[in-house]
Amino acid sequence: MELNTLVVDDSQAMLSVISEFLKNLNVTSCTCVESGEDALNLIRSGEIKFQLIFVDLNMPGMDGMELIRLLSKEHFLGGVVILSELDDKIIQLAADVTNESRTHLIGCMSKPVTEEKLSIFLQKLKSLDHRTEEKIENLLSVAEIESAISDKRVIPYYQPKVNNQTGEVESLELLARIVLPNEVDAVTAGRFIGVAEENGIIEALTLSILRRAMSELHTIQEEFGSHCKLSLNISPLTLNNKALPLKLIRLLEKYGYEPSNFIIEVTESYAIENSTQLETLNRLRIKGFDVALDDYGTGYTNIQQLKKLPYTEIKIDRSLIYNIANDKLSQVVAQSLFNIFDELNVQVVAEGVELPEDLIYLDNLQIPIILQGYIISKPKIIDSICLWHRSWKKNSQLTSYI
Repeated sequence: MELNTLVVDDSQAMLSVISEFLKNLNVTSCTCVESGEDALNLIRSGEIKFQLIFVDLNMPGMDGMELIRLLSKEHFLGGVVILSELDDKIIQLAADVTNESRTHLIGCMSKPVTEEKLSIFLQKLKSLDHRTEEKIENLLSVAEIESAISDKRVIPYYQPKVNNQTGEVESLELLARIVLPNEVDAVTAGRFIGVAEENGIIEALTLSILRRAMSELHTIQEEFGSHCKLSLNISPLTLNNKALPLKLIRLLEKYGYEPSNFIIEVTESYAIENSTQLETLNRLRIKGFDVALDDYGTGYTNIQQLKKLPYTEIKIDRSLIYNIANDKLSQVVAQSLFNIFDELNVQVVAEGVELPEDLIYLDNLQIPIILQGYIISKPKIIDSICLWHRSWKKNSQLTSYI
């Protein structure tokens, strides 16, 4: 596995054990340091770009919590796994503090460390964002993206978001794909979204996929019901355009639809912090759109900010959901978030549901949440998602699909 890992623990024996386990799991790069100071200096040097850091909480000098706080200040973009043999309440509080910061917590691992536990966290990291699997040499060029937009080769794929209490599809997430003349499979977002953002064409791309979806929305509502909404991903960068809400309204009016038919999903990939972005976000709500925060737990928004921002839906990142059925700490953290979001009166979505046992666990919760993930359905084109739904409706329980 091409993964740069860093293990921070004051025990040489523990470093050796984890290093050997990672080697057995085919992790090609593992750097070990015995102090938080050494870890921070290594990260600041930029010599190695680490995707995953294992951090012991109890270390002399700079302890694990201080290191995690400083990682946040350094805008470390990789994942963090907390290691500890301390009391569960201490670990839980450390996890809560980490989730409040801008550090991406993959999870907490109680000692003793085992190869099986490490394997689970590696899988969690891998499952976080399928876009990270795209090879940089396969990124589309600006010209290829612009050509796809002008030739109407940006096509919508749909992934259902299902109510765990009723089994009904509440909404469909709209995912952009590009069809290339020389490729059989549609190109996934990881190969063009970043390029579009960096080159100022992300808004044109977004409007292109929305126009295509407008022509299919009647079919969707006939199949899924008029209550079923479309979730449209919006880059935070597009929120810098104050005219965006009006552009969206005019496009919807052209096709005869209302803002209430749509959820605008804003990812945490960039901080929403300037007054223009906040104004645009608020105007989207004023106009009647629902607004969702995507990938909560991976980026820049903490609980205090959520209390001030007008979100109607929060999507909990897959890093907390993956293996939740067997991870007691993830269950506690998730339950805490569910309670907070209930107080904020926002809908909760558990995204990235991939394991059968996780689907069963979430399906059996007594609180209403929305489930989204590959085990329910992968993103599909319009005809395929309608066929999926007809089959889905024949099953009275979500778990019957396992």
